[in-house]
Amino acid sequence: MIDITCIKEFSNIVSTIAKLAKHCVLRISQERLFFIIHEAGAVGSSPGLWTELDQGHFFNEFNMEGVSEENNEIYLDLQPDLFSKTLNSLKTTQAAVRSLKVKLSKKHTPCLTLEVELPSVSLHARTVVHDVPVQLIPRRQWHLYKEPEMPKFDASVYLPSLRQVKHVVERMKTLSPNISLSANKRGTLITSVSTDVVSVSTHFK
Repeated sequence: MIDITCIKEFSNIVSTIAKLAKHCVLRISQERLFFIIHEAGAVGSSPGLWTELDQGHFFNEFNMEGVSEENNEIYLDLQPDLFSKTLNSLKTTQAAVRSLKVKLSKKHTPCLTLEVELPSVSLHARTVVHDVPVQLIPRRQWHLYKEPEMPKFDASVYLPSLRQVKHVVERMKTLSPNISLSANKRGTLITSVSTDVVSVSTHFK
């Protein structure tokens, strides 16, 4: 059962993933949820996106039973766009939502079923059900979705407000399809575009 105060945060994560790919893999373990995206046509290679969420942060109740005690996990292939649309519909009414339960169910096809409990004028609560079709990934294919090995790096950058960066990048993309990012040890992050007509750069502290 998901914590209502976390619906918006969880929904924003799923919405971001939905903008990156039509399909993703949801891996469920006892402690964490993973959203995994492979680059197009590269199923056998390392994932292009690896998102790891602590289930305790989002859910106040969490119960799962995997394939076996030894392989206590579940792997699902789903369309994040369908999942995102359902969660987004709850954000606008989250003050009225009493609880949200997400469970794996078997109907005409395997589904992630979202049960939303809403207040009612009667003694009985109203429950709205949304089904998101999924495909179960067999155990023999789990190795395709291992955590990628991170390359060694020489530097890391603490980014400024992502809202500010997004604001600048969205305007720069009207000038050029490519953007350059650079940073220095003086604490400056630079985004820039250069064309035959104009060169523009923005400096973030």
